[in-house]
Amino acid sequence: MPKATTDILLTLCAFSAGGLDVLGDELPSRLVICPWGSRDIGARGKVIVNQKTVAAFAASQKLLGRDGKVAGDFDHNTVEGHPAYLADKEPRHVAAWGIAQVEPGIGITVTGLTYTPEGEAALKGGHFQDISPAVVRDEQGVVIGLHSWAFCRHGQIEGFTIEQAAATGRLKAQLSALSASLPESESAPMKPTPELIALFAALGMSLAPEADEAAVATALKDATTKIEEAKKKPEAMSAEVQSIKGEITALTTEVKTLQGERDELKRAELLRQAAAEGKVIPLSAETLKVTPLSVLADIVKTAKAGEVPITKKTPDGETGRGKVETFSAESIERIAALGVTPEDVAKYAPHLSPDVKTA
Repeated sequence: MPKATTDILLTLCAFSAGGLDVLGDELPSRLVICPWGSRDIGARGKVIVNQKTVAAFAASQKLLGRDGKVAGDFDHNTVEGHPAYLADKEPRHVAAWGIAQVEPGIGITVTGLTYTPEGEAALKGGHFQDISPAVVRDEQGVVIGLHSWAFCRHGQIEGFTIEQAAATGRLKAQLSALSASLPESESAPMKPTPELIALFAALGMSLAPEADEAAVATALKDATTKIEEAKKKPEAMSAEVQSIKGEITALTTEVKTLQGERDELKRAELLRQAAAEGKVIPLSAETLKVTPLSVLADIVKTAKAGEVPITKKTPDGETGRGKVETFSAESIERIAALGVTPEDVAKYAPHLSPDVKTA
């Protein structure tokens, strides 16, 4: 993968991915440890497994030193910084080992599972009922790597996240190396899921699995038009169309969700670009939400770069990011002329604020 001009900040995040099925005498040889799609994890944002995950996962695992078998541990006792890690000591026991991979439409799976004696006894004894992956996410919440996964008791790891800047030891080195290997503005292509292709087929439309973002966007627009026309003339709908009203409703929801997620990613990228160039966008948070993307793109393009001065705080020889040490009277006057306050800068370009600590 290409080298970024500015490292992407990563986080290691653990969360509840679902319960274990009832275990019999034979333990499973394959587990889905992080399902496909988007999962809301509250204040920590989202965990997203999508086509970007597919594209980045293998290379990320190699940089993390986990391109072979990955450990399934007990309550994350192998994750540096987790309370279970701090309470344990070497040799830290694990429950199982497996090969991690991404299966499109399904999620991250571990296959070829082999269990340790401790793991087999604990699982068959019913001591653990939940599965929790410790995944590496990018700034948009997309999963790009897997540190490990754990058998847990319910709800014990809902709030666990390690920021790259707060990581220590080997974990910090791994996250830093991985973030430096990713393109600065890498974005996931909008590829159709099997479910979306099936829904298009139910509408009498076709969409190739390898369709690019432009083709998907066009197909979504055509599908929306067809659905709206069908809603206006229900009496003219054929018996076949009547039989798939449920599929039409589901497709409408997925169309709106996909379009909304795509617009959110593009809007966030425009604001990140403006912040990185020291540009001030004189719009409130409420106005930003309703500003058309084409208008916002034009504002970012024409805004004057360097309106917010950036200086480097990190001492020479250390890795870090530039930040504003202070706003001069002249800078405040120039910002005010655009209808923006220093507080707006702190809110919409937090890494340029004097209060932000460098990594």
